[in-house]
Amino acid sequence: MAKSAALPAIALALAFCLCAELTILGIDKFHYIQAGGAKFATFPHLAAQLRIGGLYSLLQLVYFRWLWQAPTMRWGTSWKDCLRQSAPFVLLGFLAYPLGNDGYLYLHSGLMNLAGVNPFITPAAAFISRLSPFVDWGQTSTYGPCSQLLFSMAAIAVPIHPLLGIYLFKGLCGGLHLLNGYLVWQLHDSEEHKWWAIAYLVNPLLLMEQVGSGHVDVLVSSSFLLLASLLRSQHYVLVFWVVWAGFLAKTLPILWLPLVVVFLLRQRCWSQCLVGLGLSCLLLVDLALTILPTLEAWRSLLNPGVVGQYRASLHEFVQFSLNVIQGVMAHPLALAEERSLLQRASQYLTGSYLLIYTWFLLHSLMQPVYKRPHLLSDIGWVTLILFWVAIPWVMPWYASSVITIAVVSPCDRLRWASFAYSFTSTLQYLLHGFPGLNSLIMIGVPLLVLLLRPRPLTA
Repeated sequence: MAKSAALPAIALALAFCLCAELTILGIDKFHYIQAGGAKFATFPHLAAQLRIGGLYSLLQLVYFRWLWQAPTMRWGTSWKDCLRQSAPFVLLGFLAYPLGNDGYLYLHSGLMNLAGVNPFITPAAAFISRLSPFVDWGQTSTYGPCSQLLFSMAAIAVPIHPLLGIYLFKGLCGGLHLLNGYLVWQLHDSEEHKWWAIAYLVNPLLLMEQVGSGHVDVLVSSSFLLLASLLRSQHYVLVFWVVWAGFLAKTLPILWLPLVVVFLLRQRCWSQCLVGLGLSCLLLVDLALTILPTLEAWRSLLNPGVVGQYRASLHEFVQFSLNVIQGVMAHPLALAEERSLLQRASQYLTGSYLLIYTWFLLHSLMQPVYKRPHLLSDIGWVTLILFWVAIPWVMPWYASSVITIAVVSPCDRLRWASFAYSFTSTLQYLLHGFPGLNSLIMIGVPLLVLLLRPRPLTA
């Protein structure tokens, strides 16, 4: 008992220190930039990087140690028990100031919406607001209408004070995180597996990225959990709406739609599938006639600002390896040749992912039985492999969506691979500035975990 109580106490102490570090840094940074200081994306110096990255990594290690022993412990199975045990960590996640400048961009976009300016047509840099000095990305918005709704709700508080707007937005994200935890609790039918709701609510990466920094991936998580709930209750027409709602928050959920269609066809739900696809077409037409009237507006959702950039990915490792090889070559490649080679490598990796995705689709069609648990696992695998193989620019919060899928998936190998990926995502902060090592660990550790096949995370 003492050992089981010690881990939450250690985790709470680490979480408090991390919250304090983030808040001091964030508030100081706000006043510094407001006074005319130069912007910095994440950390002002190495010492801050080591403190915050070190605390965050240690917190993840304690969490994984707790996760390892959690199935063997006794837990209260009511939703109130889950809330009571996770409340201190969720509160610290809310209090922690966002790391990075994305929160200011969200509020700036919300101010554009409130002023009647379309953020998918007008670049952020072309709109002047109180938050313009804080905005890093001057392009048109990469976040869909559902995200814009949250931005606009929080931006109402910006004229009072920008910090109030930040915390209002974080409050909305925190509320969604609690909703997601409740959905996880509901999706686990077995009483002995209800502890997964606690594991979800106190997960350091979810609290750091979806609540602490307020990234819109919390809406992607909501989209998946609602999808899983609707599939269980067999409200098949509505599953199209939650997938599209996820897509209109962030583009990732569109990846799930073909698998959902195959699942419905395998269940012989012809009419529901036809109605869902028909409503999807009407939605697309409505968007094209209103807020996304041009091809460039639709392209904005694909985040064109990071094209040609590499971070914490297989693409970055290829780039790093090429730079090392060129360092010992007698006649290094010209810049244009290097870019052409990297572009071809990126195309091959994207093509490889498309082949893998096609295999999942064909496999789902040819299996003798294809039920809801198979679909949830396939969604998890194609999402995780997307980040491993096809996405050149990977940020730490991208892993939050695969964690959400993993906690309700019946596939234990997917769970371990997803949690390993979340840990390597955490290390991005500590390894910032070491591209080769960062990308190698980001991809290599989860693959190693898959090969080691740890014991099941079940009660």
